[in-house]
Amino acid sequence: MRPFRRIVIVVLFCLLTAARIDCGAPNAPLHSDQPVAITQVSVIPMDQERVLENQTVLIAEGRIIAIAPADSIEVPADALQIDGSSRYVLPSFADMHAHASRREGHRLEDYLRQGVTIVRNMQGEPSHLAFRAQVQDSGPIFVTAGQALAGYRISDDHRIVTDTASARAVVREQAEAGYDYIKVYSFLSREVYDAILDEAQTLGIPVVGHVSDHVRASHAIASGLSSIEHFYGYFWELEAETSGLNGEWAPRRLFHAVEIDEAKLAPLAEMTAAAGVWNCPTLWRKDHHLTSSLAEDAWNTPALRTLGHANRMKLVKALHDAGAGLLAGTDDRAEVIHEELALFVEAGLTPFEALQTTTVNAAAYLGLSEEVGTVAVGKRAHLVLLDANPLTDIRHTRNLVGVVVDGASMLSGHAP
Repeated sequence: MRPFRRIVIVVLFCLLTAARIDCGAPNAPLHSDQPVAITQVSVIPMDQERVLENQTVLIAEGRIIAIAPADSIEVPADALQIDGSSRYVLPSFADMHAHASRREGHRLEDYLRQGVTIVRNMQGEPSHLAFRAQVQDSGPIFVTAGQALAGYRISDDHRIVTDTASARAVVREQAEAGYDYIKVYSFLSREVYDAILDEAQTLGIPVVGHVSDHVRASHAIASGLSSIEHFYGYFWELEAETSGLNGEWAPRRLFHAVEIDEAKLAPLAEMTAAAGVWNCPTLWRKDHHLTSSLAEDAWNTPALRTLGHANRMKLVKALHDAGAGLLAGTDDRAEVIHEELALFVEAGLTPFEALQTTTVNAAAYLGLSEEVGTVAVGKRAHLVLLDANPLTDIRHTRNLVGVVVDGASMLSGHAP
């Protein structure tokens, strides 16, 4: 992957009806030290489910310095004024399962166009570390796992690890390189899986990723996996005795199409919550992409795809009801973040609760709750401006007219 180009700290897309902004000069950067005032806007702070109407939000030096009723606040004469009338400002979004690259749909500018200013990259290489160093003090928040560790070569992107000594060595290597996470992938033996988690815990680096085919979710949870991706591992344990699969591997397991015993949902969800393990289920991806050619026949059976979808919806709701942490992630193009939020609502979360997965929850998981995740004085200005209220309809996250990242801007629909 070619290194990312450095981008400006804030991107504001052309606000079509904001009279105080000239959108006629694409790629015209604003000075990063210029104050910004979003006036007469409705604020969705995300600290609780509420809307503060007719507010002005002042931003200076990359942080929110004031939020107050529009008629009670003096806007600095040198501030860039953005007309927020009939619009809604809320925290920007996080994609907690991204594969950032220079491919279309996966570039940082693609994430910014969708209101995503926080990216957890799940397949890392040295160029990702270089980019993280570029933006670590201001701009987009970017964290990255190292190269995924797998027990069998599915892709050249993966590092194959088949013995415990090599497992411990590669964890030390990635930790020393400075990656934020170790990512475990599929087909790791239980012994190797355990060695990776044990070595990582010794070094204080979180482990994220798949629950390997030779491991079960309860074991991964008890072993300290930080976040489980794609719900792997759960449905082996949720499977009903009457499923007919008898606990054996079958292609349809790749998209969770097994008969489950719903009585098992709450205990497993409660175990997840008690351990503080997070889940990033990548729901849209599992609904729309065949994971492996091995599962093609099962994937082409509508009833099985419907079963897999229904199972995921039930597990989302069970985890949410148990108080387990949920994160929004795409495992796909940046634009999928909006589809992912809609699926959380389909599963039974309210729009506010779905928004938490990509704002408050992401900040909490990353240990950045004091910096981002809510709209509050003193926090970094990671914000989106929407044309409609997403609390009434989650699909309104697509009605994006502005993105703010730390206080400088670009008057264009295209990041540089």
